[in-house]
Amino acid sequence: MTSRTAITAPKPQLIAGGKVRAIIPQDAEQAFRMAEAICGAGMAPQSLDSPQKVVTAIFAGLEIGLSPFQAVQSMAMVNNRPCLWGDALPALCYGSGLVEDFNESFLGSGDKLEAVCRVQRKGIASPYERRFSVDDAKKAGLWSKKGTWQQYPKRMLQVRARSWALRDAFPDVLKGIGVAEEQQDIAYAESFAPAAADAPPQVTASALIEQAAEPSLNETAPQPSEATQRAATPAAAPYILQTGADQFVEAENAEGFVANFIKSIELAKTPGNLDGLWHAPQNQETLARLNSEGKEDMAKSVQMAVDTKDAEIGKESGTLV
Repeated sequence: MTSRTAITAPKPQLIAGGKVRAIIPQDAEQAFRMAEAICGAGMAPQSLDSPQKVVTAIFAGLEIGLSPFQAVQSMAMVNNRPCLWGDALPALCYGSGLVEDFNESFLGSGDKLEAVCRVQRKGIASPYERRFSVDDAKKAGLWSKKGTWQQYPKRMLQVRARSWALRDAFPDVLKGIGVAEEQQDIAYAESFAPAAADAPPQVTASALIEQAAEPSLNETAPQPSEATQRAATPAAAPYILQTGADQFVEAENAEGFVANFIKSIELAKTPGNLDGLWHAPQNQETLARLNSEGKEDMAKSVQMAVDTKDAEIGKESGTLV
């Protein structure tokens, strides 16, 4: 009997070098599969917490020249609008080949501090220069805003001046895309916008007659009802939950705060998400308030929810917060 020796085909060699290329979906189904994979891997940012939001970011990014994963990492969903983080703006403009010169600087100090962004576009004689100062931030109600405006004020001034300059100089490159930091600030400023002042009351003859008919101060005035007194009592300060660096949720009572906190804990997907939520300064402050108001059981229920979620994530990933 003739023996035969199996011939094994040589394995292809690994070759170094070559240009790295992104995976670009060719249709909506491929884009959605990619979005599901990103969400399933826990690599989607907090504002893109569903495949639908991720695929929307992918589509928006493709229209301005971003590869899918670049779009997911560079975009945020603010007020249901896909927006770019400020760091991505120069990258897109540089990539267009239209930037001749780009310079950022600061002038002044203290309340006179202002960020300056000056950009020169090829083919345009005059440069675009935009500024944003501490005074501008105060007028917009941003200088006292909690979060990044308190932690990195110069950086926030810089991003605002940058977004104005680049969006004015390169509208054809950015195509009207919103800037995440700016859109977050707009939403914040609108939520604290003062109500329009009421018009001064007009004094009429009939009003004077009615005033004359009112009882004097010496007469016994009717006492307000208990319901009226309760309505006149100023409302208690809201219980605030911090869900992100610049994201806050208010509740009218402690029960609402605890319910929102536990819901956010259940949505945490990674140890980092859970740790950031638990150690957020505002959340620790509100929990301390619960303890000071004699609501220790509520604070403990939040702690138990964190411990339960911590154990659940630990079993899945092999790590604990």
